[in-house]
Amino acid sequence: MKSFVSKLDSEQVELISIHYASQEPKTTQHPGKGDPDAVKDMVGGCEGCHGAKGVSSSKTPSLAGQDAAYLETALLDYQNKKRSNTEMQNAVAELSKSDFSNLATYFASQAPAKPEVNPLQTAQQLAEKCDRCHKTPEPNPRLPVPRIAGQSEAYLLKAINDYKIKARDQTAMFAMLDVLTSWEVAQIAHYYARLNSSEK
Repeated sequence: MKSFVSKLDSEQVELISIHYASQEPKTTQHPGKGDPDAVKDMVGGCEGCHGAKGVSSSKTPSLAGQDAAYLETALLDYQNKKRSNTEMQNAVAELSKSDFSNLATYFASQAPAKPEVNPLQTAQQLAEKCDRCHKTPEPNPRLPVPRIAGQSEAYLLKAINDYKIKARDQTAMFAMLDVLTSWEVAQIAHYYARLNSSEK
């Protein structure tokens, strides 16, 4: 995995993440052989980060429906510090192998849920929103709007990202760009850089 992901840029990482997050999750066919009832008093600590019944809505992974053998191996690796996450290492430090088996079986038997994922938009779809202000810029002393068609792609990419990280101060642009991925920002810059200035 390290050799594979080391060659990916941030846009490719986003595309891969959105692709898999958009798939319909399936419950494992290998739920394990542990006793899920034995850890009912223990799972609350896990669910504090991984979500109720292992369905996460944060940056921690969902455990619901995951393969039990994988979960057991992951827990053991945290305990042996083969995986480097201090929070997880502390959480499993005093647990036994039978605890791992029971926890893995509990979460493997839970029903997974598909997260809410905003679908990626094409450059043309994104441009429709940009065109509301930038299609035919009219003189406006309160809100001057630049022509962006035919601008340098490198400049557009930098300018858009500057607004996205609030290095430039423009509330309307903040709202427009806050929901965009790096891939979508790159598509906008690429799209407008290839238009003639007379087109937009």
